[in-house]
Amino acid sequence: SRGWLATTCAGVAVVLLSAALSPFAGISLRWSAPLLAAPAWFLVAFDWLHHNPAAHANRSSLLARAGLLAALAVSVVSIGLWLPVVLQVGLRGAAVSRNAFPLGHSNYTAGLALLILPLAVSGIWRHRGIWRALAVLTALLALAMIYSSSSRGGVLGLAALAAAGLVLATLPRKSKTLLALAALAVGRVFILGNPRTRAAFSRSPAAQSLVAASDVQRLAMFTVGYHMGVDRPLLGWGPGTTPLVYPKYRAVAPGGVENVLQLHSAPVQLWAELGLAGLAGLFVAVALVFQARHRAPLAVITCAGYGAFALTDWQIDIPIFAFAVAMLAALLAPVCHPLDDKLTRA
Repeated sequence: SRGWLATTCAGVAVVLLSAALSPFAGISLRWSAPLLAAPAWFLVAFDWLHHNPAAHANRSSLLARAGLLAALAVSVVSIGLWLPVVLQVGLRGAAVSRNAFPLGHSNYTAGLALLILPLAVSGIWRHRGIWRALAVLTALLALAMIYSSSSRGGVLGLAALAAAGLVLATLPRKSKTLLALAALAVGRVFILGNPRTRAAFSRSPAAQSLVAASDVQRLAMFTVGYHMGVDRPLLGWGPGTTPLVYPKYRAVAPGGVENVLQLHSAPVQLWAELGLAGLAGLFVAVALVFQARHRAPLAVITCAGYGAFALTDWQIDIPIFAFAVAMLAALLAPVCHPLDDKLTRA
């Protein structure tokens, strides 16, 4: 449709303009590639899904099953590599040290799990036989990934998934109430059963020490990101320039680290690197997703959970996340019929 196509083209233009006008244009243009990969994948996936209307249902089913197998493989690798740590230091020690598998950082683990979980849960309802068993296993492993990541953002994303699912689910009120109570029980287990997430709700000095350093670092990143955007408000400093620019503003940040690769918040990252144009694109994308809530509820639920988590991390510069977001967009975007079809119907 025109809205989705215009937003995609505008996003590409903003990324390229921001990189070309950056003080570090040569480096920023090269770092634009991951951000440009997402709209490219979106257009390819949308064309594959809708090019042949007669095959749309079969292709959607094929995509769902392929996604489930990929999700299962990722979750098996993640938990399989984390279990030896549990055996070595115990569950508590492993939770505190956090599961960084398979991408090297615990926030990536939580982000992957939030993208996997809705697909797996929907597979439990839609599939039968062996496919349902695989979906159940994938859902359990995804929950284990969120727990083992010890990510507070992951718990926030899980809560957003549950809330969006309850709102969009076509179920009787009694069933929704029971599911809400079950979600609250699971959330309580996630919060109180993990030392790091439990510390966020505890006032004891020992508990607060687990999260204090992270809070100081995030405040520093937010402060630096804010000042980066204020100095270049229209198009920001350019994609991928945060490690180069962050030290220039280090003096304004309270505590934290000397340099970072990213600002651990999608809105802050967009404001710092793409300016007002990047934030405007984010708001338009949220509006488009909201419009699709009845057309593709599963994709909207996934976007709600991952979007809430994205408030605490920036991951679209990693190819697997760019690919996943592009596939969600392909499922959300509506088809715009050609003009001649409209004239024929008239």
